[in-house]
Amino acid sequence: MRRLILLIVMLCLLLMTSQAQEGQGLIRQGVINIARHGQSRLISTFSIPTSWTYDDSLPNVVFNPDEAERLLEDAGWVQVARRSIRECVNCGTARDGTRLSLSLGYFEGRAYNAVEAIVIQQQLRRIGIDISIYPTTLSDVSDQRFDMYTTNWGDNYPSTLNLELAVTPEADVLNSNRVWNITSYNNSDVTRLIHEAQTVAGCDLGERQAIYSEVERILQDDLPYIWLHSNTVTHAYNADIQNISIQINDALWNLDDWWVFDAP
Repeated sequence: MRRLILLIVMLCLLLMTSQAQEGQGLIRQGVINIARHGQSRLISTFSIPTSWTYDDSLPNVVFNPDEAERLLEDAGWVQVARRSIRECVNCGTARDGTRLSLSLGYFEGRAYNAVEAIVIQQQLRRIGIDISIYPTTLSDVSDQRFDMYTTNWGDNYPSTLNLELAVTPEADVLNSNRVWNITSYNNSDVTRLIHEAQTVAGCDLGERQAIYSEVERILQDDLPYIWLHSNTVTHAYNADIQNISIQINDALWNLDDWWVFDAP
């Protein structure tokens, strides 16, 4: 299973800034280079690049720290001194003088998640946001009492993700281990389109792909999640082994058919 790494931005953060700011304040390639040693691919959607739902025409969210800082300033979060943590100055969402300090939980199951959190912490510090990081699990944040959370997102190729478990109001259930709309995201167009994609007559992939592409574009505009990257999976095998046929998500599917070439 390939993993998509995503950063979940809680509603309280979106109230303080702008959706565009959060995407533009992160150098996602820096996260890949440091935490994944370059072995991953930038994405801006819930689909992995090898999935039939993937829309390669979807533009990537670009890194634009100047625009991120402008949006923060416009929202009333100001750096009162150079390189300082931003403070509320007539921001309307907190008391004046409140520091822009947030916490970022990261999935504790793998070491690279901690490295990713550190990289994100350093990057957001450069635009004046103070981030504290801590290890946690999806179960720990299911009560929706958090600022930000970064975790892994899996896709069983070639099927599609069960998006209704993450972006529909029916999945907005506290303390659940079955549904994961922990950002309380609700867009009636997205809910309707997901239902349409699941009920296309004859299950036509072309028609379903077009519907999912529209969902991808809406989610990029609304930004309930920031999709960071999709892992690159590398397989190596001895050249003497014959009849290997690597399949996406299953390198050993025809293991019984392998055989070793006997050199004369």
